[in-house]
Amino acid sequence: MGASYTLLGVVVLLAALLFHNRLDVAQRVHEAFPGEPSELRPVVWANALQRLGGSGNQGACCYAADWKKLGAIFCGAGVGVGPDAIPMLGHCTAYIQGRTEFPIKSFRRGGYAGNLTQRRDGVYLIKEIEVRSDGAEDDASCRAIKGCSAAKGGDSHCRELRKRLEEWC
Repeated sequence: MGASYTLLGVVVLLAALLFHNRLDVAQRVHEAFPGEPSELRPVVWANALQRLGGSGNQGACCYAADWKKLGAIFCGAGVGVGPDAIPMLGHCTAYIQGRTEFPIKSFRRGGYAGNLTQRRDGVYLIKEIEVRSDGAEDDASCRAIKGCSAAKGGDSHCRELRKRLEEWC
């Protein structure tokens, strides 16, 4: 009987640690298994993790399912999809949850800074990012974003990606 409670306690502890460090774990999983750049997996995961993180609608940052805005964030600002999508959204959400002023128009945390807009449901969308001179862009993901931006809706891959982005935010 005592061993089963110990095992249960260990499982609960591991689950709590995993939940608390979910952004770091997701970033490391992406680094180990990056997948195809055209899938924009870190952007989709970042949106999902913010909403699954217990913040619900209030005080969560998300990326808009808008190819032009994603292009402005990840193409030319020194911010890459692979290295920055998950941590940047995590820092934005932590900044929002630690502030009391209303409305919050910008964030600055963890080396990231940018302007925000708040939707009616309380979710903050990143509008633009301050250019980082030390950042590394992800050229393959940037090409995928620009390709979807140029596609006029006839591309099923882009429609599916947009749907996955909208599903969480």
